[in-house]
Amino acid sequence: MPNDLHALNTFEITKIVWNTLAELARTDKALDSKEYFILEGFVGELGTPTSVYEISLNKWKPPQSQVYVVRSDNSFKYIVRKIYYSAISMGLIIPGNISEEIGYRPGAFQFTLEGIKYFSNGFISVDDPGYLGIALKELQKRLPSIDNGKIELLLESQRCIKAGCYRAGMVVLGVANEDMCFALLDSIPLSCNPPPPASPLNSDWNSCNNSMLSFSRRWKPGIRILEEIKNKIRKSAKGETWFQWWEMIPGSLYTLGEAVRIARNTAAHDSNRLFSKAEVALLLSAMPTQLEMLSNITEFLKSPLPHLNPIQI
Repeated sequence: MPNDLHALNTFEITKIVWNTLAELARTDKALDSKEYFILEGFVGELGTPTSVYEISLNKWKPPQSQVYVVRSDNSFKYIVRKIYYSAISMGLIIPGNISEEIGYRPGAFQFTLEGIKYFSNGFISVDDPGYLGIALKELQKRLPSIDNGKIELLLESQRCIKAGCYRAGMVVLGVANEDMCFALLDSIPLSCNPPPPASPLNSDWNSCNNSMLSFSRRWKPGIRILEEIKNKIRKSAKGETWFQWWEMIPGSLYTLGEAVRIARNTAAHDSNRLFSKAEVALLLSAMPTQLEMLSNITEFLKSPLPHLNPIQI
């Protein structure tokens, strides 16, 4: 049988290898500075795959007729190595082992703190051209309110990253995030009554719903209004799956949105600030989860449960 693996599904294998790295990064071993992982090598003494190559190959489960070809041909190994060096360039992993001289054990690596964060829950590889697009399209099927414009902005940000235009990627990413957040803020008055004039939240309500203000001047008071809405509907949300998204307020909804806002403003106005592939990719990889969270909360506010409509702030 010829050693020709051109028929391999490169996209499928790329996804598997990235997911293997993600799973390893989520283990306790990744947090231990004395531990390390290996890129290549065969099964361990107990018959358990130990390297990124072996774990990924085991997940792929090629047709039995191709097993020998895969092990004797470098195509599969090349894909694994390509992703390995891409992860290094993004600052997600660092080659070597802290307890040994660099280069002593080729293929050994450890995860950086940025890498562990990058591969946390909700990870979407933005290094593969098709991975992010498929994830966003699948998300759009579940949440029709996600329009093509938002998806195209995120894919454009990915193309900027692939081209090495990290500042441009950050700006485009920031525009997509602001569009999503504005849509959420605009949905609040559709099902909520404003607070009484004497309420300390009255000023926040006015700022949140003032379309003439900048994003930052609307977003921070808007988060406080959303947090109040969460408190009002909590009693009716016991055991309800839709409330999981409200639990992220302020939490990840605010922190990610604020991180993107600051980075976007810096990219647009600070010509001396340099952006790395890792920091822009880190934010972009989190955007599908951000988009899902924003869309679920927005849809709830547009069509709340009958007994909760209207919600009194």
